[in-house]
Amino acid sequence: MSSVPTATLPTATTLEPRTREHAVAVVVPVRDERVDLGALVDAVAAALRGRAFEMALVDDGSRERIELVPRPFLRLLRHEVGRGYGAALKTGIRATQAPWIAILDADGTYAPADLARLLARLDDGADMAIGERQGSDGSSALRRAPKAVLRRFASAVTGEAIPDLNSGLRVFRRELALECWELLPQGFSFTSTITVSALARGRRVEWVPVALARRVGRSKIRPLRDTLAFTALLVRLALWFDPLRVFLPLAACFGLLALGCGVYDVLQGNLADKTVLLFVAFVQLLAVGALADLVLRRGRERGS
Repeated sequence: MSSVPTATLPTATTLEPRTREHAVAVVVPVRDERVDLGALVDAVAAALRGRAFEMALVDDGSRERIELVPRPFLRLLRHEVGRGYGAALKTGIRATQAPWIAILDADGTYAPADLARLLARLDDGADMAIGERQGSDGSSALRRAPKAVLRRFASAVTGEAIPDLNSGLRVFRRELALECWELLPQGFSFTSTITVSALARGRRVEWVPVALARRVGRSKIRPLRDTLAFTALLVRLALWFDPLRVFLPLAACFGLLALGCGVYDVLQGNLADKTVLLFVAFVQLLAVGALADLVLRRGRERGS
């Protein structure tokens, strides 16, 4: 990766001043995009007129180097080899200093003008504001179905309704990302992870409806591989934040199966091995879940 200079906010001579506390760093990951990146940068600047901001455009190993007209608020960073969507976002976050972070996909699906509406939610005290996508980007039902299932699972993990789990347009406080920095993956699950982490920690997360345009170019998501990886990640997050939300449903399933088999065996006058195994599995899952929850709570008490 090319060297990353120390980031500084634009001075009051380049834009209208606002308090440092409300300054925002816009991070845009880019890889072989077909949109006009210069026009995108100008649209972001127009959307944030009157607000102190900086912008990091992170090229994640594009085949051709990106050339842009220099702007005083813009820095262009590059991974020589593609490291992933999440890695690009983390590079951009590390290279900036503003207390608020905004991320925006560069595939033309989101309007930069919506950033102002999302930032207004942070002005009102929210910790994260997410663009809730309205409409379709042209993805197939084969891709939408797993996303819906995973969104419902994430809602069960956090105990909160999640209308849009992995929107690529959102703003959040920098400390929110730092709290879960080690959990944030290098790939496309970055957005989902920070959403689940924020909700599980009791942060104030709000959704703002935004229009979704058709993607320019092809999606870089690999449906099967990324869905399996994201499912595994969600399970790990559930175990990290609230293990009982994973173990209790599993234990309940085995308990009901053991109960049903036990009733059948009593009626037949013979206790089968499968009933005993199901009951043992029920007890073990319940015990492991309770132990994991106890360890997690003790660790939080010591850390507080």
